[in-house]
Amino acid sequence: MKKLYSIMLMLSLTTAMVANAALSDVKTLWVKEVKNSADNSKLTTQGGNMALDAEGNLLVVGQAGSTTVDEVICFGDEDVATGVNYAGNSANQGLLAMKLSTDGSVLWTLSQTSGEVANNSAKIASTADGGAVIMCSARHSEGFLTDAIAFVDNTGNETVIDYSVGDERSYCGLVIKVNGEGAVQWVKTITANTEASAEQYPKWTANSRNIGEGLKINGLAVDNAGNIYIGGNMVATVIVDDVAIEPHNIATWNGKTTDAGNLFVIKLDAEGNYVKHLLTTGVSTTEAVQQLKTIGNDIYMFALAKGVAAGEFALGNETFATTNNYQSPLVAKLDGNLDVTWAKFYESTVSGSAWQMPTLEVYGDKLYLAGSAKFGITIGDNSYANSASNHAREPWLLQLDANSGNALACLVAPRNQHGFYGVYEGVDGNLYVAERGMTPANVNWTNKGAITCVDPATLTEGESVEYCNWTSDGQSLLVSGTTAYLMFRHGNQSKDVTFVGSDDVFNSAAFRWTQLALQMPEEAGVVSAINLENDPSQTLVIEKGGDTYQLNASVVPATAANTALIYTSSDEGVVKVDQNGLLTADKHGEWYAAPARARRAPAAESAVITVTSASNPNVKTSFTVRVDNPTAVTDLNQDETRVTVSGNTITAATQAVDVFNPLGQCVARVGSGESVSLPAGIYIVQGKKFILR
Repeated sequence: MKKLYSIMLMLSLTTAMVANAALSDVKTLWVKEVKNSADNSKLTTQGGNMALDAEGNLLVVGQAGSTTVDEVICFGDEDVATGVNYAGNSANQGLLAMKLSTDGSVLWTLSQTSGEVANNSAKIASTADGGAVIMCSARHSEGFLTDAIAFVDNTGNETVIDYSVGDERSYCGLVIKVNGEGAVQWVKTITANTEASAEQYPKWTANSRNIGEGLKINGLAVDNAGNIYIGGNMVATVIVDDVAIEPHNIATWNGKTTDAGNLFVIKLDAEGNYVKHLLTTGVSTTEAVQQLKTIGNDIYMFALAKGVAAGEFALGNETFATTNNYQSPLVAKLDGNLDVTWAKFYESTVSGSAWQMPTLEVYGDKLYLAGSAKFGITIGDNSYANSASNHAREPWLLQLDANSGNALACLVAPRNQHGFYGVYEGVDGNLYVAERGMTPANVNWTNKGAITCVDPATLTEGESVEYCNWTSDGQSLLVSGTTAYLMFRHGNQSKDVTFVGSDDVFNSAAFRWTQLALQMPEEAGVVSAINLENDPSQTLVIEKGGDTYQLNASVVPATAANTALIYTSSDEGVVKVDQNGLLTADKHGEWYAAPARARRAPAAESAVITVTSASNPNVKTSFTVRVDNPTAVTDLNQDETRVTVSGNTITAATQAVDVFNPLGQCVARVGSGESVSLPAGIYIVQGKKFILR
């Protein structure tokens, strides 16, 4: 009876939680399209992803289709870029990155003036200095192989990429750093070897050769110290700086198929210099990183992989036995050195498994994978699969333990050819998922976009709101306070496209990248800010190694269901921070322990402390901590040294002592009963350090 009561109580609480958000009150704040003014079905535009900068502005990146430099790319009513010359049969896809204010006004742009980027490769991440990192796979425009790949930034300066591969349209990876004003600071080019051989690629023939597909990048993340992580799939040798990274699982590659190669993660420092890389080992059909996300000092990775029958491959120390070549999720948690904390491969139980729009989010101790998938998985005693075998894809949401990667629960929504492309945790503790329809081949399919409340305990759907009556691809969801930003595509239909609570009506012959801002109810909002007792714009000074300082931080709103915070330090060799916000200066510990004559005076050192909301990792605040050389007199054990210090005067009470500087040089001898005055600085007497002011 007690068990039944507990179940009934849980169901009652679950019902109350799911019904808590008044999604019927959702309304559109603004909606704008990225479009080519010469509208036709070829001139498609497509978003990539979004990020928030430190001031709450929106960073967006994607692609804009064009065929000539005379065409104009617009964002709403604003002209933001020109087209690119192109001689192919479809349209060029040029990179477009923008910084938008909260009302959708354009603050800066970066756009491509020649060349194009690969579908789904454009990504953007914010940096602590107010700027951004932009990533893409780029190549020359068709018919214009002698024109360089180039971009123009918000200052009007053009950046030309030193990359030429003769008559091949081969992709290279680009990592572009811009400052807060949208000016390019540096560009890192990552290349794939464009030379193929029958020995390396036994399936290669001259007619099918396309070595330009040898490198694909999809994942981008930046940590609190500014280090950059990129991930993707490689089939050719990848070269970054002077490091050559060799591929495996390439024997079946014929230059065209995507079923070959291995995943990779490359770490660059804040200046774009190569630091380290991570690869799999063993044999699989293919693997590709889809998303990377940094939470504190950890990196979470979502990849898709296909094994082989009776095969085995590994990531770090985690080895996976495979039985089929169905596309399946590979999830991992890495540290800043790219060492694998844990990794899980969930091999599909369904033939023809496929994922689109893969999304990874981490909220506290839960990790969520979402997408549009045909997939099968068993969790405990429960098995999950698509509702009908003829459904190619349906919306999927997997809940994992963020500390182990173990699968906990699953939601498969029975809506043919739809998919989830975003998930976030509201202040009420519920999940909210963004869904899109797919361009239908059958008029009976619905294409409505929706946001739905989901109970995190049971992954059951509750209240829903339709944000758009016609969608196709979904790219990104990001929430700040009670504003939800959605990035998706619509169009290519002879019908009007409308949005919830808005008079805007769009109609387009081409698919168009759409930016939508929604006013969400308070319950569906997220943690919007972090309050610190100390002023984050001011450097916090800790006097010396071993000293501590307790941070006092809280989230806004204070009534959020999850008020947990994550504390990280950019350099734990300078300042450590625990998960209660206690700072400990650590820089001078080695100096204290060193023999007197080997010591060197420690210089002031700094580290950046970042405080992140566990329930909304997009919300974070950072400040600098400086550990100074000590400025006060360090008390001496007078029983051992028989020395007293007053101001800048040293007195030897009962015996003579020698005084050394940090270089181990004797600078004075103080006789018994005598005093010596010395300049301010650090001194050593009988192995003890002290400071004169």
